[in-house]
Amino acid sequence: MLVQRGAFSAFLLSALPDDPSRLLEIALKAFMRKLCSPILALFEGEDDTVYVYRPSHRKILVAVAVLFLILSSGSLAMTLSSGLAGGVIPAVFFGGAGLVCVIVAWLGSDQAVARIWKNR
Repeated sequence: MLVQRGAFSAFLLSALPDDPSRLLEIALKAFMRKLCSPILALFEGEDDTVYVYRPSHRKILVAVAVLFLILSSGSLAMTLSSGLAGGVIPAVFFGGAGLVCVIVAWLGSDQAVARIWKNR
């Protein structure tokens, strides 16, 4: 099969987004997905062909992440104001849970969001 010389370059140019800032956004998202791949692999590991996903699941996951991060910062603030080291444990736990929820909600696939809710 012969391919014209300009056909491949036309294909590449058509695959690029119109807005240059969108190209930066795509590259940054790809970098963050690679950086957070150990966490995302927990939820995107198996190939489930049937899963239940609704866009509201992702929005609820962001809301849960915000609540966990508020709990974490409140616990850390109380720990620092009281001077007791025992409050670090809930701060780390809630902070970690909030961070995982944020990563899955913003970088994860639809399947990862469905798996975090156990919707199959």
